[in-house]
Amino acid sequence: MAHKYYIDQVPRKVYSWDEVPVVIDTVWMARLSGFTETYVRILCRKNKIPAKKTGTEWKADRDAFREWLTGVTP
Repeated sequence: MAHKYYIDQVPRKVYSWDEVPVVIDTVWMARLSGFTETYVRILCRKNKIPAKKTGTEWKADRDAFREWLTGVTP
């Protein structure tokens, strides 16, 4: 579930991967991939995205996610 206080802190467009935190959550993954946050969670649960569940949230390493994202075919 998107956190209303947090969603405004994630930029709508990312111009450089240096702007992305080292550890990203589903909000960041959704913005970077163009997928909805719900679909990102489904992919995480199915182990399609290299992410780990921490408590109730999915977290991914920026570089691992970037590598995964470059291999995704539409």
